[in-house]
Amino acid sequence: MLRMLGDAILFIVNVAMFRTQPITCLRSLCEVIFDKELFGSYATEAVLKDVSLKYARKKTFLPWRVLRSIDLAINGGINLTGLESLRQVESLAEYQRGYLPSRSTVQRCALELHSLGQELIPIEKDPCDLEEMYEYNFEKVVRYILKAFSLDQEAQNDSVELELS
Repeated sequence: MLRMLGDAILFIVNVAMFRTQPITCLRSLCEVIFDKELFGSYATEAVLKDVSLKYARKKTFLPWRVLRSIDLAINGGINLTGLESLRQVESLAEYQRGYLPSRSTVQRCALELHSLGQELIPIEKDPCDLEEMYEYNFEKVVRYILKAFSLDQEAQNDSVELELS
């Protein structure tokens, strides 16, 4: 039934907006449904929230993007505690999913990233009296850089110059 209703709406929109760009048709249809509240304000709000949550979770607020933002924030501008504070704005019930991923989801993403990094270029803590030191296998780093820039085959046959800073 819903499929037939959807097809009928699309047919009417196509006839009424003949030779109109698809984005303009969609914008007009959304304006009628959401701005004019075609099905009432409660239903409109519920559907709009559901649709926007799905889009935001799949396209914008992905855990790896939030983790990257945390890592790149200057002077600890945002951290996992700050993320939980921002999630409180949504007034979520326990175990309810909101726009932002939970602290534990971002932590799992960080662990997966760390595990992947350890597979590609293992880094080990080196005991030292002065301060913390970490060491890595320089040969694996160079091989990874060559592969990342598609120079690994050329490096086997010819010389390749790397400049690291």
